[in-house]
Amino acid sequence: MGEGRTTQQRARRTRHAIMFYNGSAENPARAVGQVAFAPDRTRVDVRLREPLISPQNDVDGSRDIAFSASLADNKGTLWLYDARDDRELRRATIRRVR
Repeated sequence: MGEGRTTQQRARRTRHAIMFYNGSAENPARAVGQVAFAPDRTRVDVRLREPLISPQNDVDGSRDIAFSASLADNKGTLWLYDARDDRELRRATIRRVR
């Protein structure tokens, strides 16, 4: 998979479809990731190396989850809602990079 400046920048130039997903890597913490599919939608072309949204460390050092809940388009600005640690709902604002 290629590594661009961001998945959004590459997707904009080449008409990739972008997907936000819930998952985990090598550690047990659940986080929100982002991928860009190839223009023909048959494969993942670009994936962020690090989570887009990660859970916070709790006071005792343990980690819980960050889970994407929904996505809304507000006049070209994306609002990605996520729940963190099953306690709080947040909204990330994602703007197009030109």
